[in-house]
Amino acid sequence: MKTRPFISIILLINFLVSCAPRTALPTLTATPTAIPQLTQDAVLFPGPGNSGYTKLADLPTGETVTLFGQFGDFVKIKAQGGQEGYVFRSAITDLPVSLPTLSTADVPWQDMDLRYNFVGDGGIVTKDKITIADINGNGTNVGNGSFSLVSAFRIRMSMRLEKKSGEYASVLLMGTPPVTQGDWWRGLIRLDIGANQQNKLQLCIIDGTSDQCNYSTFLEIPTDQPFTVLFDDPQGKVMHILDQNGQEALKVDIPQQVGLDLPDGLFPTHAVWLGAWVNPQAILNIDTFLVEEAPSGKATLDDIPDLVKWVDDYVHGYGDKVSVSGVEMDSQQLTAAIRQDSADFTQIKTINEKDTSVLVINGIPLAVQYSGEAWRKITGRDLADALKIDLAMPGLYSDISDPANRDILNNANMLTLTNDLLMNVVFKNFTAEDWRRVLDHWDTIQAEFNSGTFPADYPYYWDQTDPVLLYAQAHHMKVRAQTLLCSGDCIPDSIYNGNFSQDEIKKILEFTTSVTVLRNKGKVDEWTVENEQVIADLNKNGNEKYGFWVRELGLVDTTELVARTVKKLDPESKLIVVEAFLVEDQVGTQEPEFRQAFFAYLDELQKRGVPLDGVDIENGVWVYNPPKADFEQQFLEQITARGLYLSAPETIVVLTPDRLPFWYEPVVKTTIVTDPLKSQAEVFSQITQIYLEVGAKSIGFGDVGDKWSWMNYSGATDANPSLFDDDARPKQAYYAVMKVLYDHLP
Repeated sequence: MKTRPFISIILLINFLVSCAPRTALPTLTATPTAIPQLTQDAVLFPGPGNSGYTKLADLPTGETVTLFGQFGDFVKIKAQGGQEGYVFRSAITDLPVSLPTLSTADVPWQDMDLRYNFVGDGGIVTKDKITIADINGNGTNVGNGSFSLVSAFRIRMSMRLEKKSGEYASVLLMGTPPVTQGDWWRGLIRLDIGANQQNKLQLCIIDGTSDQCNYSTFLEIPTDQPFTVLFDDPQGKVMHILDQNGQEALKVDIPQQVGLDLPDGLFPTHAVWLGAWVNPQAILNIDTFLVEEAPSGKATLDDIPDLVKWVDDYVHGYGDKVSVSGVEMDSQQLTAAIRQDSADFTQIKTINEKDTSVLVINGIPLAVQYSGEAWRKITGRDLADALKIDLAMPGLYSDISDPANRDILNNANMLTLTNDLLMNVVFKNFTAEDWRRVLDHWDTIQAEFNSGTFPADYPYYWDQTDPVLLYAQAHHMKVRAQTLLCSGDCIPDSIYNGNFSQDEIKKILEFTTSVTVLRNKGKVDEWTVENEQVIADLNKNGNEKYGFWVRELGLVDTTELVARTVKKLDPESKLIVVEAFLVEDQVGTQEPEFRQAFFAYLDELQKRGVPLDGVDIENGVWVYNPPKADFEQQFLEQITARGLYLSAPETIVVLTPDRLPFWYEPVVKTTIVTDPLKSQAEVFSQITQIYLEVGAKSIGFGDVGDKWSWMNYSGATDANPSLFDDDARPKQAYYAVMKVLYDHLP
């Protein structure tokens, strides 16, 4: 793994002496130096960089500033309005020679955004705190997603056990993946940062040679007050514990510590697996949790450390070799060529009416430098925002605890809430008696709905929904919620087996719709009224749960009930319907009847005046039977011709060599595929291109990565249908989509 240069130990010793946990920028004693003005537009950040820091303000050319010091390629300033922060040094010419040089002890560190690692069964993340509770009586483990390190890092935290709960709980930092076979401890490197009922900090280090702590200690530090765990380097060779006043309470030299066999530190591969453990009956509240990494201060392509990773990912996606201007290169050679003459690989694009520099290799954008900012990795979101379109990816409660999953989600500006708001999740604890109570009090409940409220005294389950919505809100993402009406397993057994009359089923559906919408009104931009109900209608007989709603209430009547309910309660939201397999004219024996039935369905909804804004075509396709471009374009234009917009599709391109998984009959291969990854990229590119050509304002994908694909979970482990591989690294398909988006920039 490529790393940045290690931070000077001397600088870190200075940090330990002088640093206390901060919530604001440090105050320096250097004499400020006034200069006339900024010589170009600049962006003010709270720290020396743009990754891991939230933008504070845009500063115009000519703004008078006061200088405090320089850290790498950044200068700390005070703007005219009094706000302090850091700007890229190119915004200021002729810096005074006497301007102080700042150290890592003087600057804020980068937030690594790791609170969501604790989302999971037993782990609840809210805006204010993290709560981890034992859910089975035997102790509960939460998290364990990994993140990579390139420099020193620290964790600022406070935590407490609830009174009258279990005796112990801990945050876990592991230098190796959790052991899944054999002895749980064998080969495991783990640091336990523990809390107990005595409210004292307890540390335990396991080096993989024993099931007991190879090193342990108790510190007179109250865990319910903020304390800091600091590591001097990314391998975790030296650990410091700072108390709530920033004073060092403990220093451990890991390779030299008696009893430990860890010559390469706690994190020998520069990776940390982060999780938590609570003892039986225990409930741990983590009131403060902030993981920060020391910044490099580098911002240009000549020396920015992250360039190595950007290029390595790109070259890896094409088999570890690429041809650039007729010269074959590996990642090291290409990185060296960029550093030698970055201008040869840089293009200027106008984004938001400003010139923007883009690092481009073979027509594919890898990095971006916005006006007044440093270079950073370019994302799909950058291009989607520039094109003023939505780019949607699914965010799942079960997956966002993994930092690699969240890193990929940075490509999206819209989050598709898939499983976690379904009927079988929110209402999974309802019994037949609960439904009877709903029906018995229907008039009262309807009155509550009409007033904009819903009854609180029912066993709703929001633990999966809330963390995902919080994540979307924190990252300024739109949300599309799926799905208010669906078939199969998303129908709770308490409804399906309840022997309810048709009128009662209508009321139950109105109840689930109303509660879901009212509880999440203002958090959801686009509601999926129904999912795959046309195909369910065609196959409703003898299909048990699959055709339940259309058998009981009718296809159009059911959709109308849900749509009118949503529009009444949340009139500002958009409403869509979803169907699948409509762009594969050669898939299945129900073509073209399926498409004809779908358009007849849309026409009937519009004839009735049912509120409907858009259509999502899932685009789950097989690489050996891809959609024909002209057919797909004509099909999509038939939707837009009805005044409906194209909602973000859920595109996946399946690579299974011998069948289309989960399809009810064999599908004929219609194309020869010699390089599946290349062909997959071509199909993704074609679909994205066609959506943009027909004027769609949304594109989207059905999986975040192969590792988290629903096909993987369902047994088709060779499907590999997404833009990112099992290691969460971009595939050719990702770069193909990025190229299409980039080519559409003005």
